[in-house]
Amino acid sequence: MFPSMCDIFDNQAAQQDRADFWQLVRETPHLDWLILTKRIQNARKMLPVPMAPNVWLGVTAENQAEADRRISVLRSLTTMVRFVCVEPMLEPVQLKLEGIGWLIVGGESGPHARPLPAEWARDVRDQCRAAKVPFFMKQMSGRTAIPTDLLIREFPVIGNTLSQHFALNA
Repeated sequence: MFPSMCDIFDNQAAQQDRADFWQLVRETPHLDWLILTKRIQNARKMLPVPMAPNVWLGVTAENQAEADRRISVLRSLTTMVRFVCVEPMLEPVQLKLEGIGWLIVGGESGPHARPLPAEWARDVRDQCRAAKVPFFMKQMSGRTAIPTDLLIREFPVIGNTLSQHFALNA
């Protein structure tokens, strides 16, 4: 069976592990599988055909260069929800959000976490508002509290219902 912590699009992942994973996804249609990767450039050749309808594909976009590179590839793939995780947010980013269904922002964790200026997160929140993309503020860096105006935990809407049982909005 596949490792518990992996990037399914890693070239080093065993083909059998990938096949086992996709079989599990097909066998659990009642679950939404959120697949987050830094290797979206490999996805087209590693995604099953047809794609399971319960798969959400996401990319990390920690800086402008990776946001530009990864989001354009993500946008070219067919999936239930395309999402972007700007985490850890290492610099301000300008995002092209057409075709993106959800955005998550967060800072680094751990004792040596670099700070996440609230202004950077607010700018991404405002970009999401302009593009009508749900915004989810996961965490600031280290033990810094999330400012009240950023306590936003929105989820994508699938059809006429929330993809989750609840949404927390400040």
